Amino acid sequence: MEVFRAQTEAIKQVKGDYEGQYALLKDYAFKHQSCNPETTVKTKVETQPNPSSKTRTFKRVYVCLGPLKKAFAAGKRDYLGLDRSFMKGPYRRTILTTTILLAFI
Repeated sequence: MEVFRAQTEAIKQVKGDYEGQYALLKDYAFKHQSCNPETTVKTKVETQPNPSSKTRTFKRVYVCLGPLKKAFAAGKRDYLGLDRSFMKGPYRRTILTTTILLAFI
């Protein structure tokens, strides 16, 4: 049993800890907004039905970088692309991304 625990811990260190990565989202949002205050980062979490539980379930994250927001609002967009990816692992979900390619002359 001790070998199994050691193996599980080693795999967690190599592949990463999923729950730990979600805990870093708040720091990620703060870093973006401290570098550029016009950047918008919103996260959506869902509280558990049990009020005594302090854990929450991550639902989604929205990131809009400030300079891209300004350029898009000014009409300086040459290309707008959508892409969808499918995640593998314990949390199988779909990731939808939007990309704006800007050409400043």
